[in-house]
Amino acid sequence: MQGRSSRAGPVKAEPAAENHTQEKESGDRTSDTEETQNAIFHQDVLKYAESGYNAEEIAKKLDRGKGEIELILKFNREK
Repeated sequence: MQGRSSRAGPVKAEPAAENHTQEKESGDRTSDTEETQNAIFHQDVLKYAESGYNAEEIAKKLDRGKGEIELILKFNREK
């Protein structure tokens, strides 16, 4: 990874929220914890990207698919 092993990346933190569910307008039930974890994941992706990592490197670090990372980065650029 081109000399990036010494760079400290974002730390995945376990959310403090309990596993509550809430009813969405669409009728889907999603846990607050899952939403929090997704928000943390997106923040981690963006922090790695800001630190100079490319989508493939971020995907490997976070054990996710490259396409998922590319979508997150793409949608963030459009904001």
